[in-house]
Amino acid sequence: MIQRTVRTLFLSPWLVLVSCRAEPPKVADASGRNSESPIETRLSQYTTVSLTTDLTRLSPRERQMLPLLISAARSMDEIFWRQADILGLYMVTKLHQRGELKAPLADNYVTFLASIFRSIRFGASNAHGRANAAQFSFFEERGAFSRDSAAGRYRVDFPRMKEAVDALAGRILRFQGDGDYVGVTRFMEERGKLSPVLQQDLARLGSKGIPVDVVFEQGEQILK
Repeated sequence: MIQRTVRTLFLSPWLVLVSCRAEPPKVADASGRNSESPIETRLSQYTTVSLTTDLTRLSPRERQMLPLLISAARSMDEIFWRQADILGLYMVTKLHQRGELKAPLADNYVTFLASIFRSIRFGASNAHGRANAAQFSFFEERGAFSRDSAAGRYRVDFPRMKEAVDALAGRILRFQGDGDYVGVTRFMEERGKLSPVLQQDLARLGSKGIPVDVVFEQGEQILK
């Protein structure tokens, strides 16, 4: 779905790691029957609990502030993921310009756009997923990539991609530096959603059986 001049990256069934599986492996017990994997066994030792607190010592005004603080914390979580991703790409660009990285910079831009598709698939309710949906929307608006509607493939426009990376990095840093809670909230409300076209492309990935994430087969039972 994402292509450049010579090399093309297709989000297709072939985008699968041979050494990975989409589900945790089952371990055979002495009777030959499948039992829980070591990871499932460990997880079963934990339980879900509800954390409570005593709010009686807070004033009415302080209790009114709690929902606002929770909302602000959620926005901070989302902006952290946007900062971590886009500033990482921004720094890669700077290192390349200084000659510290020899690999083609275009490869990083193509990989970054491809990674957005994977992260969004974790769900729009997930902070990382919403942050990547916002990045995708920002890049689309800035013309950082184009989509071939007939083939359903994406092509990165490298000069515009660099401009979009610089612009988004600057926007996020200003949000944080100014403590602009209103600006962050508005930005996420406008951009943290999936367009119908993007939803359609993500659905194609799901229909091909490509897992959202992978689970590596590891442990003593794999070595035997």
